Amino acid sequence: MKRFTKFFAIMSILCSMIFTAMPIKSYAAAVSPSGSGTAADPYILKTVDNLEWLSQQVNGGNGNLYVELGNNIDASSLILNPIGSMANPFRGVFDGKGNKISNLRVSNPSTNNVGMFGYTEVGSVIRNLGLESINVTGGNSTGGLVGRSYSSIENCYTTGTVKGSANAFNIGGLAGNNHATISNSHSSANVTGGSNSLRIGGLVGQNAGSPNPLATITNSYATGNVTGQWIIGGLAGENSYFGEINSSTASGGVSGLAEFIGSLAGRSVNGGIYNSSATGTISGGSKNIPGLIGSSKDYLQDATYVKTASDFIYTNADGTATIVGYAGSNTSVNIPSVLEGYNVTAIQDAFVNNTHLNSVTVEDKSINFTESGEAVTSNITIRGYRSSTAQIFATDYSLKFESLDGSSEGGGTENGGNGDGSSGNTDESQKIDITGDVSSTLIIVTVPTSVSFAIKTNSEVNPFVSVPFSVQNESKAPVDVEVLGFQANPDTSAKVVDAKKYSDTDWRKLSASKSEQEIALGLNVDGSTIWSPAEIEGETPNTVVDSIRVDRLGSKEIKLEGKHGMAFKQSKVLGYKMHIRVELAS
Repeated sequence: MKRFTKFFAIMSILCSMIFTAMPIKSYAAAVSPSGSGTAADPYILKTVDNLEWLSQQVNGGNGNLYVELGNNIDASSLILNPIGSMANPFRGVFDGKGNKISNLRVSNPSTNNVGMFGYTEVGSVIRNLGLESINVTGGNSTGGLVGRSYSSIENCYTTGTVKGSANAFNIGGLAGNNHATISNSHSSANVTGGSNSLRIGGLVGQNAGSPNPLATITNSYATGNVTGQWIIGGLAGENSYFGEINSSTASGGVSGLAEFIGSLAGRSVNGGIYNSSATGTISGGSKNIPGLIGSSKDYLQDATYVKTASDFIYTNADGTATIVGYAGSNTSVNIPSVLEGYNVTAIQDAFVNNTHLNSVTVEDKSINFTESGEAVTSNITIRGYRSSTAQIFATDYSLKFESLDGSSEGGGTENGGNGDGSSGNTDESQKIDITGDVSSTLIIVTVPTSVSFAIKTNSEVNPFVSVPFSVQNESKAPVDVEVLGFQANPDTSAKVVDAKKYSDTDWRKLSASKSEQEIALGLNVDGSTIWSPAEIEGETPNTVVDSIRVDRLGSKEIKLEGKHGMAFKQSKVLGYKMHIRVELAS
């Protein structure tokens, strides 16, 4: 009997220890908070029972609620069922009012769309909320705050841990998937993907939109460590499908086992990254070298992975290096063909903040000047940075002038002829050539750039007629083509005058002989004409008359227009230069 009593006592102690160590879920009846759930009278959550009640309401189909957090809540006694699902999403407004929920646990390793909020609908809002010391585990689309978000997330943060199951994808410290907006938010949560996981990020697993809505991350950052297998990033695992990252940073360590590993984003496809940076270290990976983005085919503006060697700031990926800055004070530097063992293949955003340089020499003539991280074949240098002592430019765009009549451009000399007085074109086609003396070994070029063209007159039979041409922007960013004016070549008698010198009626009354002395030139774009002012003899125009916006990877149809008197007395070729300066669109 004593032996049995002793055995029973021991078993009682063991059972007590076992049940104490297990997570405790609150089974108390969910308690309705005060308020009515409207914008004027929101529900005020003050306890874990209120939080559990909200989960039950939303998952039961009552998701269009206005909710506020009335105070800080310690949720250590609760394992929360995510608020909202794909079938019954959260559709309302949750305002934390600057309060926080601590020690929240969400454990659904075999379920998708896991977080404090599981699934939120377009138009919903989550703001002013902190989640501290969270412990969240889920399947696909798992985040500390939201699993799959179509919400506007504003001024929110998370700390703690977020884990994805084996084979899960889209795991993030704040959101697993972001399909809307995240602003002024951050996460220091450590994020881990299971075996064969992909798209793992310190802030979001995937930032992906469509034209409506556009997924954006703005003024946000992540500091937690990120571990996974494929497509791993300090801020975002993947930025894609019209996703944008603006003015955001990442500083946590990033570790991956396979490919596409970046300190800011693991991969970016059809998305944009602007004014963003990352400083975290990268380890692991079978094919990637540390860099801002593991793989990208998109436009990056002022986005830098900060690493310095011998005064050069550079990025590197796939065994190649991209120079993005020079931190020294020399007035002249050489760009090496190899930097710390990596072949230098591109110069990107070169020396934007340097005020010392006036000469940059590239050792390897095959190095491309690029903005997007890809090799770009440039016909014309149109992008630059002005310092106090020099004009330093990178040939980071290709701008093509192409006739719309199907004929190829080119041929002829700079003044529009073939050197023997004959025209370089047939019929009424206009010759549009890119000119300039851009050296293959120097970044310094002349500004502005000139475009030579010729007007072929046909005696008194026809007045000047322009064949339309298109300006094609082959870059990954919108540009402004700034029109500075036109000038006649020295051997051309018809000089450029202001179109306002004569009224339209008086222009038509001018004699044929006057046509060979004065002409007004302009560019017709979208039905309106940008007329050149009178040319300045012997001086390159530098005042912007007007500008033409060309979207990224877009084109604009332009027609050259002229005003003159009667038809010219004899056939001839008149040569002119159009002066332009092309900048990133403001």
